[in-house]
Amino acid sequence: MAQLPETPSLAERCPLPWTVRMALCLYAVSHRELFQPENGLFRRERYLLPFLQETENRTVDQLTAEDLRYFLDSRRSRRPRGGPIRASTRQEYVRVLKPFFGWLHTEGYIDTNPMQGIS
Repeated sequence: MAQLPETPSLAERCPLPWTVRMALCLYAVSHRELFQPENGLFRRERYLLPFLQETENRTVDQLTAEDLRYFLDSRRSRRPRGGPIRASTRQEYVRVLKPFFGWLHTEGYIDTNPMQGIS
């Protein structure tokens, strides 16, 4: 019986380095169950879209822990007086971004996880 050819890896099909936009799309495709309405799709979008808007032209291997801390610390409230976001909102950003960067690191698409140690 003939063997089926090996399926090329994600990195082989989509050459590195990936922009943040491309990486987020590939993450969503490989984690479809997380991106269903019943599993918090809208919560994830609420926190991923601002991140994407600020970083979309950069590649994921360029982002550092300092960049991510700056992003988190620069978030402003949508309330009339503005000001920094609440600690709970910052924590939601961290909860959404950590698995994304963990996936990139575990799969070998980035050498270090910039979210490591950020809480």
